[in-house]
Amino acid sequence: MEATLQTPLSNLQLELLKLFAQNVAEEDLIAIRQLIARYFAEKAMDAADKL
Repeated sequence: MEATLQTPLSNLQLELLKLFAQNVAEEDLIAIRQLIARYFAEKAMDAADKL
C-alpha cells in the first residue's frame, strides 16, 4: 500500500530533500543547519527591529 501525503511539502522542504538526497558529510550538515538557523534568526531580529 502506498502512503499518500495529505499536506504537500513546502518549497523549503523540497529543496532540503534535494540536498539531503546527496551524500553530504556530517560537518556539512552541521554547517547547513547553522546557516539556516542564522538566516531565520536574522530575519526575526529584522522583524523585531521594525516593530
